Amino acid sequence: MVSAWLRLGKKYDIQYQYQTALRTLQKEFPSTVDDWLFSRDDFVAIKAYVGLAFDCANIALETDTMSILPALYLSCLQDWV
Repeated sequence: MVSAWLRLGKKYDIQYQYQTALRTLQKEFPSTVDDWLFSRDDFVAIKAYVGLAFDCANIALETDTMSILPALYLSCLQDWV
């Protein structure tokens, strides 16, 4: 659902929808190491599944949301290993 909100919000320039989805991704995958280490107990708004980090990384690249990529890459490595 977050990916649909991001894609549709960007395509049709619906700022509220786009910003809500972006904040959700930024909350799940913070841009600082401290936030990543101390807030990674469980996903809050996104239901976890196998491959979630890979899907979110693709969405981040598609929508130019570069601030969450380091956390996503780390999460991808953790999922892969």
